Amino acid sequence: APPLPVVAAAADGNAHRVGQTISSSHAYYDGDSGVRYTVTDAIDASGFGKFQLMMLLFTGLAWMGDAMEMMLLSFLGPSVRCEWGVSPSEEGRLTSVVFVGMLFGAPTWGMVADAKGRRFAFFLTTVITFVAGVVSAFSPSFTFLLLARTVVGFGLGGVPTAFTMFMEFLPSTNRGAWLVLINVFWTLGSIVEASLAWAILPKYSWRVLLLASTAPLFLLLTLMWLTPESPYYSASKGDVAGANKTLMRVSKVNKPSGGGNLPAGTLQLLETQNGVTMSTTGDPTTSDTTTNESDSTTKATLTRFVRILAKPLKRIGFLVNTENRKLTAMLWFLFFAVAFLYYGVVLLTTEIHVDGGNGSGDRNSLDSGGARGGDDSLKCTSHASPDLQTQAYVDIFVSSIAELPGLLFAALCLDRLGRRRTLGVALVFAAVCFLIITGYETTPVWTETSSLATSRCFMMTAFTVLYVYAPETQTTCVRATALGLGNGFARIGGILTPLFAVQLAGSGYLAGVAWTFAVLAGCTAAVAFYLPLETAGASLDAKPGGDGLEMTEMGKSYDQRDDQRYV
Repeated sequence: APPLPVVAAAADGNAHRVGQTISSSHAYYDGDSGVRYTVTDAIDASGFGKFQLMMLLFTGLAWMGDAMEMMLLSFLGPSVRCEWGVSPSEEGRLTSVVFVGMLFGAPTWGMVADAKGRRFAFFLTTVITFVAGVVSAFSPSFTFLLLARTVVGFGLGGVPTAFTMFMEFLPSTNRGAWLVLINVFWTLGSIVEASLAWAILPKYSWRVLLLASTAPLFLLLTLMWLTPESPYYSASKGDVAGANKTLMRVSKVNKPSGGGNLPAGTLQLLETQNGVTMSTTGDPTTSDTTTNESDSTTKATLTRFVRILAKPLKRIGFLVNTENRKLTAMLWFLFFAVAFLYYGVVLLTTEIHVDGGNGSGDRNSLDSGGARGGDDSLKCTSHASPDLQTQAYVDIFVSSIAELPGLLFAALCLDRLGRRRTLGVALVFAAVCFLIITGYETTPVWTETSSLATSRCFMMTAFTVLYVYAPETQTTCVRATALGLGNGFARIGGILTPLFAVQLAGSGYLAGVAWTFAVLAGCTAAVAFYLPLETAGASLDAKPGGDGLEMTEMGKSYDQRDDQRYV
């Protein structure tokens, strides 16, 4: 039997509004066979091609800019000590304020991306980060710099929306391997930043380095007009025309000779799965009873305003309901721990070399202090940059390159071992490296350096796998919000990291810091192995299945409710 007219109208993109009469003159009744296809079907049919490579460039530039701004902190802290004579504890604040900004930015931009679109959030975060980064280079005081870097952090908190956008353009096959490519840009950003520091700081001010570090974001802004909206987001909002237009574009770009054709049938809209009822127009509401006449009343206006404010809270509440709270809590812990360990290794590598003196490897020399147990003095150039030895730059550069094998390990194992086991194994290897560092007093310097590089390698693997796994467990309506909240917990880890990797390590407690990292890595590995879901091979927004390879059960009850709604 044919569906009700209101259902056919919604499926065909002819939205029904309250008070509007729906006739039977819709595609279904005009000869439509009733065949429906999903966004996933259309993207899978187009395959991976030039369009995805274009999106990889756009999102990769954002990822690269993010990495450069984060790697910059390793050099910016010692530089401001030279510029304004701040203490090591104040130096740590410079890193912490960036993570404070990200703590508030990550969930904010995630909710904006789910409410207003991935493209809109992506553009705003890029503009804010770029402008604040440029302003930082002209800071007249340390206090002003702290404020500017907080704004930079707020903008950087939205960078994961780029990851979500890229994910939603990928075909299901080998999605994990393709997502690793974005993190290649992260590693490339770290390498470029280390190279820029090596080239700039010995001759020029740290302000020049700040300006140079904004280059990827400037390039991204010039290309942003080419970025389309995610078809998953368009479909979730009932915008059939917008989703089809984007899907047609993907097909034409990937298949110039025979592209531009979508699967047979009509695009099936994504049903409500976040606790916010979707009207047949695709607009989030909590009820279909508000009429056009009542919209003009003050009461109706206030009610609508309250509903708008409540939508983000409903998405958050949905993540912590009875069915989903276990997975959500585990993911939040993983984000916190993995970020704490990754940024800890990055900062610790620089801290050791900044305070490590002449690079001779002689821990008993007068120049070997700070992290290795002496005073925390710092040599500076005449242009207020840290006077690092060439070997220090080489070691930091090598440590950045060490992320590449970690990405290769992730690409090879994500779809073979699965997300959970790859994450757990990487954390176990990292824990072993941290244990080796605890004996730095009795081991050669090269052992310490290689252990730091190897731990960074496997922490990059862990970070990459987590960014692939976490959004895969969520449905489109809450994916960006969930990833944003997870990143919020990651930023809490980043806020605490300088207390250990900068202040404690710089005060001569390197062994204690290494033990802390090792124990935390081991505990985090255990959590990774016991994650309740495996997402390798599953399509986005797949319904829960009995094989354990489907998405989380988010929206199961809502699917049932929506089905009853159309009976």
